[in-house]
Amino acid sequence: MQRQTFLRLCTLGLGSAYLPNLSYTKHRSSGKKVNIVGAGMAGASAARTLSDVGFEVQVLEARNRVGGRIHTFKDWGVNLELGANWIHSASHPDYYIDTLATQAKVATQETNYGKFKLYDSQGRKIGRLRAQLSMIKFEKQLAREAELLAASDSDISFLELATRSYTSSGNKQEVINRLIRGSYANNFSDDLSEVSAKYYTLEYEDYSDRADHLVTGGYDTIVKSLLRGINVEFQSEVKEIRITGNEVVTITDNETYQSDHIILTVPLSILQQGKILFNPTLPDYKQQAFSRISMGLFNKVFMEFEEKFWPGNTDFLVFHHETLAHFGIAVNYHHYRKRPILIAMPVAESARWIETEPDHVIQQTWLDILSKAFPRKNVNLKRVKVTRWGQDVYSLGSYSYVPVGSQAKDFEAIACPVGRIHFAGEATLSAHHANVHGAYLTGIREANRIMGY
Repeated sequence: MQRQTFLRLCTLGLGSAYLPNLSYTKHRSSGKKVNIVGAGMAGASAARTLSDVGFEVQVLEARNRVGGRIHTFKDWGVNLELGANWIHSASHPDYYIDTLATQAKVATQETNYGKFKLYDSQGRKIGRLRAQLSMIKFEKQLAREAELLAASDSDISFLELATRSYTSSGNKQEVINRLIRGSYANNFSDDLSEVSAKYYTLEYEDYSDRADHLVTGGYDTIVKSLLRGINVEFQSEVKEIRITGNEVVTITDNETYQSDHIILTVPLSILQQGKILFNPTLPDYKQQAFSRISMGLFNKVFMEFEEKFWPGNTDFLVFHHETLAHFGIAVNYHHYRKRPILIAMPVAESARWIETEPDHVIQQTWLDILSKAFPRKNVNLKRVKVTRWGQDVYSLGSYSYVPVGSQAKDFEAIACPVGRIHFAGEATLSAHHANVHGAYLTGIREANRIMGY
């Protein structure tokens, strides 16, 4: 069978994954068992779907909590999301995470990306209107350059495309250029020099014109609500998966489980680094697909101050740093929860820098930035918390992106089941990778596959 034909067969029936409340009474399980590896959003949606139609479901979670890359931190007396934070395209009628949040009574608030204050490396404020006009000009030219790229057989990096699209110079304009490129880098979780321009301008469906909601009421509550009544075994790290006839044997670090099917929802990086042994080994096309999609890095620095010293009520404060290119975008959490908290969101090389630096160095770097921008204010830091998702042994990164030369069919290859082994998670769905909605859909997709097996 041709590989392309094989991958097309793997994608059959994906349309049903977009219907979260399907009734499968005619496919009700006859005592079949399914093991699900990972209690994040993909694992939770798969478990809920299968459990509701009578399958015996066992979720195996390596951590001591649910959520995976959704992690709500509550020690400061307010919900802070160490991982996923937004419900993207919440107003889209076919997107369900916002509905789940409403059902779980989880508070959210719309984000306005056009409300920000921008500062150069000396702390001088740059007019927002100028930055917004530059962004409009950039995106118009980007669309023209994308048309030229479409006629080409080759791929280029998003950075090269961006450079072609905007070349205005000057000190203020350089800060704005960094803002524009930094905002795109935050979407991809890596430097634009690594990202495929062809994929993101031609193949990826853009929902940026629809409202995004910041989750303030505890993102993990949504996952917990999906897993209510389902058995989750915590601190159960899967080491090996064996296929013996019609049975799947799953070996963790402390127990062995048998099932009719297994759904793997672990991050792509875990599969890339061979953290799970497969017997028999996975086919070559699957291994190659793992290597062709990349895992980016997006960290956060949470800073709570004795009092709010920055002016206004914008959604974001953006600071230009001379050496750390993707370091200075920060959410003004006071706008959402009336607490004097800034949440910085470094990605790419800045996120990697954070992985290697102690908290006090990161803290001092931010105090220096803020002291320049607000020299007559008392910048008194109360406490700080830093994420390091690259060092998290169960994540080894943040979310997937398409590097130069890769294509949508690589996601399809990652998603394609191997016998009774199924694959879910944000990196298994081209149209919605890198977000919670995509993870949610893939769990339902694999549950539907198993129902029709």
